[in-house]
Amino acid sequence: MIRCKNDRRGKPAFLIGCLLLTGSWAVNTAWGKTPPAPKPGKAPASYINITSTPPSDIAANASLEDLAKFAWQQLLALSWKAGYPGTRRGQPDPNWSYSTPGAFPALMTWQTYAQTTELRPNSPLTIPWAQLGIPQYSYQVTIAQDPKNPKAKNNLWNNLDEDNEIGSCDTYGQYKNQGSPKQLVLYQVKVNQDEYEYLRVNYGATQNIGPNPNGKAGLLSQAQSAVAKTITAPPYLYYSSGFPGNCGPCDPAQAICLPCGGDPNPAGGTYKGSIEVKSAWRMLQKGDDKDRFFTTNALYYDRDAAGQLVYKNGTFALIGIHVIHKTKNYPDFIFTTFEQVDVEKADMEYILLSPPPTGPPTGTQIPPAVAIKRQAGQTNRQQVHPVPPTLDAVTNKVHQQLTGLNPGSIWQYYRLTGVQGHPVNCQPNPVPPANPSAPQACVRNQNPIQCTNLDPNYFMANFVVESDPFLNNFSGPGFGGNPFQNCNNIVTFSTRSGAVQGTQLNMGGCKGCHGVAQTALGTDFSFLLDFGNNKPSVNPATVVYYPPTSPKPALKKYLKGNERLLPLPRK
Repeated sequence: MIRCKNDRRGKPAFLIGCLLLTGSWAVNTAWGKTPPAPKPGKAPASYINITSTPPSDIAANASLEDLAKFAWQQLLALSWKAGYPGTRRGQPDPNWSYSTPGAFPALMTWQTYAQTTELRPNSPLTIPWAQLGIPQYSYQVTIAQDPKNPKAKNNLWNNLDEDNEIGSCDTYGQYKNQGSPKQLVLYQVKVNQDEYEYLRVNYGATQNIGPNPNGKAGLLSQAQSAVAKTITAPPYLYYSSGFPGNCGPCDPAQAICLPCGGDPNPAGGTYKGSIEVKSAWRMLQKGDDKDRFFTTNALYYDRDAAGQLVYKNGTFALIGIHVIHKTKNYPDFIFTTFEQVDVEKADMEYILLSPPPTGPPTGTQIPPAVAIKRQAGQTNRQQVHPVPPTLDAVTNKVHQQLTGLNPGSIWQYYRLTGVQGHPVNCQPNPVPPANPSAPQACVRNQNPIQCTNLDPNYFMANFVVESDPFLNNFSGPGFGGNPFQNCNNIVTFSTRSGAVQGTQLNMGGCKGCHGVAQTALGTDFSFLLDFGNNKPSVNPATVVYYPPTSPKPALKKYLKGNERLLPLPRK
């Protein structure tokens, strides 16, 4: 989900969202039309509880509708007006509400979370959350102010330093309406206080010291290695025999156990749970209606006439947002994803990128541009899977509630397109033998109808975050190697079927992809804590594509032996 330029792309942050469920609820397909306001004198119906505090957990047996309501409650809490500077970062403004006039607040709570470069700075992570102020971004490269943009600031709340979908493809909006050079869709990732403080307290002093054959690795690297050794041998445990799960507490040298919502916090009270927010942004073009987007002034990067990396500021529109949240009942995170309602008619297109380790330099674009599409059924593995009708039904009810509070609310132009609770197991038939070609066979031998019957969101992918066939149909070990020598990508402690700790599953979509971070990288479903793909804080990416002059590390660091990335079949 990121790349650097020079050594060109890198830094997976984290992938995600969409799918199908049968149902007879009539869905309004004219997304963005304001629902009718409630009759005068009547308060809008409260379909969900809208508060400034995100829910810390949900029942272990939650239905799809319940999970969808959780997703909306969480997004609206995170999008509450930020209290900063009157409060510490990550706290809401107690005097604001969704009845406040205006389409959206200037600064939302989740925007004051710690950006990737603050979580993994080019220095030890030592600043306590309570002392964080205006963002400070630290890279290993020198970045100058653009001489043509003399008022640009390098400490804005939105630092768009990722420019591709996990090294798989570049994405564009209003592709044909753009001139040349065309501007890429850009991304950023942020984390909340629980995750930030966990990393700082347990690993801050040595968190940048990765695998090192000439000296002792840092504790963070040691923990990843310990998990990788433990999880790939029977009984396939994330931590150790008798350990009750990955919520912690656990020995930080033996495993990364991010905090779970609802668990006691040693600092007092209970954890909200680790939360990561990935957002997708682009500059608006001819044909876009700016009144239907959340927009903000953001920091981005380009190269000047001499090839020097420079920072700039510009207005960007939010087109997609992922939120993953670790809770006690869902220790492998609840994954949710939202899209701006116009993305399917905004000429969104992707261009594949050359994968490692053969061919042109890794990160080279492989034309032509391909239009992103959402399929009607479940058998086409070239396109994004459909949104379950249950999710559209929940979205419509939430839109009605929001516009009853404020007819101008910007969130009436965003829809929930995916949510994943407990993982399920969709095995290929036959299961391929253990060999370097297994990742391709895992997909080839899998029946997508069977998978979406198990979970309508099995292939959850966001239209503008996981756009090409490799990502929007993700399952199996994918780019993470093949740690089990089969098609499984997750080791779970708790599932719908009551599976015990150590059960291997072949999960799809965002959760399956992040399962690679758990089983192949040892980072507890997070792509922010390893040492591949531009981490810690090597290069920011740029708004315009520049051909790489040499292969980049990127996904190459995640491949083992003779394995290759899954092929991306063309039409």
